[in-house]
Amino acid sequence: MPAIAQFVRIIAGAVVMCMCGFACVNAQTAVTAGNTEMAEVTICQLSQHPKNFRGKLVRLRARFETAVIEGGIWLIDDTCPKYGLELAVRAAIRNRPASHLDYAALENAYLRTGSLGTADKRITGLFTGRLIKSSNQMHLSMVYERVDDLEVKLNQP
Repeated sequence: MPAIAQFVRIIAGAVVMCMCGFACVNAQTAVTAGNTEMAEVTICQLSQHPKNFRGKLVRLRARFETAVIEGGIWLIDDTCPKYGLELAVRAAIRNRPASHLDYAALENAYLRTGSLGTADKRITGLFTGRLIKSSNQMHLSMVYERVDDLEVKLNQP
């Protein structure tokens, strides 16, 4: 890989991680608070009734997307494309992926498989986290706890 392409890839990855960092810092206390029961939900259910799930542990199947230009990482439900869920990752997980093998696999999928981000691939999984009040009232946020059943498919040229 040419040096400039390598540099751009590293900088873009850092930008994505830093942009989610703001939500991560604000969400730190929300992760340890609340009910330990887990609700199996869809993004549509969360979006339509956020007060019912705020602060609670939820689990949902979703497609993982990065927005390098706009910033952030998102969970999308293709059956409910009108809504998206911002995914915030706590610094304790983000800075030590080797201690969180599920997150290390997710990070590897979007940073090191194919091109940087998700433009050339489809990443899906069963995500667990806590719904929090976003710093931006236009969307919902979930603090990442773990991902299971991670699947990565590179798009065909």
